[in-house]
This record gives sequence, C-alpha cells and structure tokens, in this order.
Amino acid sequence: MVLKKKNKFLKRFIAFTMCLIMVFGYVTVIEKPLEINAASTGYNEDYAWQVLDMVNQERAQAGLPALTMDAKLIASAKVRAVEITSVFDHTRPDGSSCFTAFPSGLGWRGENIAAGQRSPGDVMNGWMNSAGHKANILSSNFKSIGIACYYVPGSKYGYYWVQCFGGTVLEAASQSNSSTVYGGVDYSAVYNYDYYINKYSDLKTAFGSNSSAALAHFVNFGMSEGRQASADFNVTIYKNNYTDLQRTFGNNLKSYYLHYINNGKSEGRNAKTIISGSSGGSTASTPGSAPTVYNGVDYSAVYDYNYYINKYGDLRAAFGSNSSAALAHFVNNGMKEGRQACAAFNVQVYKSNYSDLRNAFGNDLRSYYLHYIRNGKKENRNAVTLIGSGSTGSTGSKTSVYDGVDYSAVYDYNYYINRYSDLKSAFGNDSSAALAHFVRYGMSEGRQAKEDFNVTIYKNRYADLQKAFGDDLKQYYLHYIRNGVRENRSAK
Repeated sequence: MVLKKKNKFLKRFIAFTMCLIMVFGYVTVIEKPLEINAASTGYNEDYAWQVLDMVNQERAQAGLPALTMDAKLIASAKVRAVEITSVFDHTRPDGSSCFTAFPSGLGWRGENIAAGQRSPGDVMNGWMNSAGHKANILSSNFKSIGIACYYVPGSKYGYYWVQCFGGTVLEAASQSNSSTVYGGVDYSAVYNYDYYINKYSDLKTAFGSNSSAALAHFVNFGMSEGRQASADFNVTIYKNNYTDLQRTFGNNLKSYYLHYINNGKSEGRNAKTIISGSSGGSTASTPGSAPTVYNGVDYSAVYDYNYYINKYGDLRAAFGSNSSAALAHFVNNGMKEGRQACAAFNVQVYKSNYSDLRNAFGNDLRSYYLHYIRNGKKENRNAVTLIGSGSTGSTGSKTSVYDGVDYSAVYDYNYYINRYSDLKSAFGNDSSAALAHFVRYGMSEGRQAKEDFNVTIYKNRYADLQKAFGDDLKQYYLHYIRNGVRENRSAK
C-alpha cells in the first residue's frame, strides 16, 4: 500500500505487488447491503473531518504526530469515493492504479477504502480492526491525508469512504462553513458554532475545532441543559415570554428550541429580550429589590439573586442584570441541577445530613429545596455544614462513592475540577457537588474525570460496546466500572 519514487523497473514491480495486497487486505465492506434512502446524494464534509479527529486520536495513542488534512488529497479522495461506487477496488474504473488519482510530489502514498458503514465511528472501527488499514493509519511515513465520505441513496452500500495518505503536506485544508444541519434538521435559527464554542469553556476544551462534535453536543445535550448557542435565541427568555408555550412544553427545554425553529421564528416571536408583562410570574419581595417570589412561592430561604448570578459565569453571561430571568432559571432549572443560590443553603449538604430526606426524596434535588423552604428552615435543619459523614462524603473528603456506587475507576475530584473551568467556578472545593455533577451530567456529556479513562477512546476501541450502548455515553463509564477494569480493557 505504500510507494516511493524508485527506478522505473522497481516502481512497476512494487506497484504490481501492492495492488495484490490492496485487493486482499485493504478493503472493508459491510457484507449485507444497507437499505438507506433518507438523504440526497453528496459528500458529507462533517463526517470526513470527524474521521480525521479519530485518526489523529489513534496516532496520538501510538505516539505518532497528527496527520494534516490536505486540500489536494481531499480532492483525490472525493474522486476515488465516486469511483468506488461502480468499481470497489484500488484499481480505477479505467484499469489504472488508484494512485493515478493522487497529486504528484507526495513521496509515500497509501489508500484505504470502505463501504456500508453509516458513521465515522463505524468506519474507523472497521479500519482499526484490519491490519492493512491500521498500518496505513499508524504509518510514520505519512504526514498528510485526504478523506471523503460519499452517500448515494438506493445504492448497494449507501456510504462510500476513502482515505488518501501522503508523505508530504502539499496544501493544508481548514474546516470552514461549519454545518448547522444534524439528523436532517437545520438548527441555524438557534445555533451558531462560534458563539456556542466560545461561550462555554468546557465545550471549547472538549471539542476544540471539531464543529461536528460541537453540533452533536448541542442537539443531544445542550438544548436539554438550556445552553445558549446563538445571540438571537435565549431559551429561558423564550419560555418566560409565552404562556402558551409553557402550558404546552412545561420544563422540557428542548421543545422550546424546536418550536422556535419550526414556528416561532417565522411567527416573529421574541427570544432575545423579556417582554414587559410576560409570563415569568416573578415579583420582588420588597420594593426595588431583586425578586424572590415566583408563581406565588417565596424562594428567599434558598435563593439570592446576587449570589446566584455571581457564582455561575454562564448565568451572568446569559441573564446579565435581568433578575426576573435569573429567578426563573433557578426555579425551572437551577434546583434540579443542584445549583447553589445562597450562602445559607447547599443542597448536597442538606441531602447528606438527613437520611429521612434521602429516604423521601432520593435524587430529586428540587424536593430538598422545597422542603427547606416549607419545613427545614423553621425546623433549624443544617444546610450549610455537614453533620458527621453523609452518604456522598464530606465536602473535604473528595469521595468517589455516590449512592452506593464507587466511581473511582473513572473519577478523580482534582482531575475533574481542574480540567473544566466551569466546574471549578460552580463548585469551588465542594467535592460532593462535583461528584454529583459528574454522575448526573458529566458522564452523559462525555466529560473526562480521570486520566486513565477517556470515554471516546473506550467507545471507539470496542465494537461490542458500541453495539450494546450506541451513543449512550454514560453506559460506557458504568461498563468500565463494573466489567472493563477486571477485563483489563483499556480506555487510555
């Protein structure tokens, strides 16, 4: 699969030998043709760049430098992707070698092809489990790569994949015009890659310049978390502005984004500024002060606007000086997320201190806040300092046990809190709250909490786990805890 400039006779001999090797060792095909007819024919640029990220992850694990996406090799890969829809071989339809489609001046050259795999993860798993393909991906001779994913609905295999490798970088390519389409839905009304990635430092750390992964995070997690991804759409404001939407969607935040995409924008609805007299339902407890009353309930025992807005940078950025919107966020989202909104009440401490409350409420954090408002405060219950040792450990213990499960195989408090600035800002040195966040949100978001466990690597490395869990990231963490460690599986 690799060729270098040599004398004419030797080049012909090597070309003949390599073509034989390519036919038998460097082709990956899904045996059963796929029935796919959900999209139009064309190149999937996002998939190509996702494959590049996976290639460079594998090379990093092997101690090799990253490959550079080369614009000229991308062009070659696109040509080859179309060609293999009719002749699935390293020989081109005209009978010439695949390398005649490559630009000159590369030195070392190589090609991987595949057909039928419906995602970057699937095709990389296939290639990495094939000795010939893997050898190309991990070759120290290669410096550049061009990748193409070509989709032809109704064809025998649906998706066709090509990697073209080169020993020299001819023209470095850059990923531009990041897509806003995911699963056939255009999220541009509520999503902008640059806005999203620059607003949240954890996302910038996690995804870097991988716009496809950032969009996937927004669709699968960001909307449900109420994250803002466009200057033109703030979900809390949109929700509070319209009672008809509140009655329909309640606290299902994702539905508000989808409504705006499908109807709200065309209806001229306002998702940027609070409409005076809108349905937030908040009132100030004293004239001129920030409100603590929302829909008839006074949250002052557990909420202080200045404390809340200054403790969390994402809230300060989202709501600025809009105290009504901040209170609405706390009531509708902050309590169930376990956010602390005043110095006198820490929900993790309150939960840990009282077994009767744990027996009654379990992990329903919102109920702890409401109990303290209605009963706990007048009963002089302690929600500030831990009494003895609670089920989730004391604030300073940096425990890895949560609700009877030991997460130490995938979690280390110091690693987690120092890796993500938003968590450090949110939880400070409250290790119980940090662990709770990891269990309730961090695993589903794919956050890394220990040097020895990277969920993306773990998922991509084992096909049996991908078949079992798909994109449910939390299950990969739990599998490693329960089985992966003793099976000596690797996640590094």
